[in-house]
Amino acid sequence: MSEDPSRRFRAWMYLVLPFTRLELPGWGALTRIAGIQLPWYDRSWRDAGMRTCRGKLHGYRMELRLADWSERLTYFLGRYYELGVQETVRGLLRPGDRFVDIGANIGMITLLGASAVGTRGRVDSFEPNPEALEVLRRHIALNDIQHVRLHPIGLADAPGQLTLNLTSDHTGTATLTEVDPSEIRRRVEVEIAVGDDRLLSDPQPVRLIKIDVEGFELQALRGLRGLLERDRPFLITEFVAETYDDPDAGFAELVALLGPLGYRPHGIHTRRRRLRHGLHLTTLDPARAPRDYPELLWARPEDLRTSSLVAVLD
Repeated sequence: MSEDPSRRFRAWMYLVLPFTRLELPGWGALTRIAGIQLPWYDRSWRDAGMRTCRGKLHGYRMELRLADWSERLTYFLGRYYELGVQETVRGLLRPGDRFVDIGANIGMITLLGASAVGTRGRVDSFEPNPEALEVLRRHIALNDIQHVRLHPIGLADAPGQLTLNLTSDHTGTATLTEVDPSEIRRRVEVEIAVGDDRLLSDPQPVRLIKIDVEGFELQALRGLRGLLERDRPFLITEFVAETYDDPDAGFAELVALLGPLGYRPHGIHTRRRRLRHGLHLTTLDPARAPRDYPELLWARPEDLRTSSLVAVLD
């Protein structure tokens, strides 16, 4: 009987695991060449099952599907692949802080936040996608984390119900925005709440909010106006210019909402420092939509100057 080519392919892939876990120079090129992070190689990993590893940035165990490109890359790295966002979270959160994760997906940033704030802190995680929520719950239970509150809802500027569009098997692509019907794999009706209604009742101030909701950021932020005015938290938002018909107009709406509260945008990216990549922040022009920075940090200048991130700011 001939050997299964996908099994042979995966066996060769595991030879690169020590190299990627150490993140030695060239690991990114190696994973691309090997097909670890390219979605069209998923057919070679379709029957690879689950693997569990302990995150090297937070110490919690993660259950990861190797058939999914982002979870597969997380397994090979031992950390979630968005390093800039993670280093921003780690740089801003301190033990005892409160962190809000909006669009928590399967919990990669929730786990990091939970580790950073410790058992004296608090994490509020919002995720309306039932497929992602099931994995997120499992991650919380797997690590017996008691200081994370899960909210199985989406956030907007008005309560009610909306349709969540799932465009692929990758849970990170689920969106509350309108998409081409031909791209929709499944639709789910989900509960929507106003963030202020769910978060302001807790008097503990919020230190950091991360919002990654696939183009629905503005609506979520409008429902957080009271919290933003009360606590002035740091904000991490996604802004992918290619997803907007008019990126400048979309960015202008964010600036119009956050600018009067004193927030200024900064591009999150990484730069190599010796053998490793480290966080770097670039101050952006609020009058122009960023094209090269899909993740943004919004901060008041006076807060950023007193944070540990000032050392990595242009």
